[in-house]
Amino acid sequence: MANAMNIAGILGGVAVVAALAAGGTVYLLRQPSTNVAPANVAPAVSAPVPSPPPGPSAAAFSAPPPAATAPDAGSAQAPPAYSVEFVSLVQPFSVLRDSAAYVAASPDAPQMYPLRAGAALMSTEKSKDGKWVVALTEDGQAAYLPVADLGPYNPAMTVQSELPASVSGTAMVLDTGTLQVGDQKLPLGGVKGVTGEYADVLQKFINANGGQVSCALHGQAYLCTLPTGLDIARATLYNGGADVTDDASEDYRQQAATAKAARRGIWQ
Repeated sequence: MANAMNIAGILGGVAVVAALAAGGTVYLLRQPSTNVAPANVAPAVSAPVPSPPPGPSAAAFSAPPPAATAPDAGSAQAPPAYSVEFVSLVQPFSVLRDSAAYVAASPDAPQMYPLRAGAALMSTEKSKDGKWVVALTEDGQAAYLPVADLGPYNPAMTVQSELPASVSGTAMVLDTGTLQVGDQKLPLGGVKGVTGEYADVLQKFINANGGQVSCALHGQAYLCTLPTGLDIARATLYNGGADVTDDASEDYRQQAATAKAARRGIWQ
């Protein structure tokens, strides 16, 4: 759960000062560590290579073409101009389900980082259409959150699980959608894993690239990359080693569609 703290000196707003005078508590969003990649944005990888022939062999796994890179939300000094009007609202909320903070009041805007269910935050403004609230991160940056994912502040709420924010080390493939690093089981976001020969192929592919992975938590699943920056889930989908889940990103869906069209892996 995000830390609760007095931020009257940070905000300086009349509404917040009044709230604190009345005995209120103001919450700031905890800025995730900088090594956590933005949600649904796959790291850039090396240049594409020719599509491999179908079949579950070690040579069948290759790097997919790079994904289009979204703008770096962290470097933006001001959000894009979206035509949404806001009014002052100093009110605490709890995050009801895994969500995200955006750089502007639009689901099409770049995401700043994911938000875990159970986190607490204090809004400073609310859109007139009632769909968005503005909160501040610990470094004072504005973050826009969809009201549909928020509820009244509930101090009894806790984060759904105690999954570590990041894990790195030697990976063992349990299935093509699940890795194990040490004693931590890591589900790959957006992937329906399969066992057997395709899991063996993925293990050989990881081993051939150093065997080490770096994984960052997004919601209740992980984005895991090789030392080269290659997204393991994305490569698995591109090579037909798995299918996508219902909540997979559009990029992941495209990789699975490419494998299906080429009749690679499970699509043979």
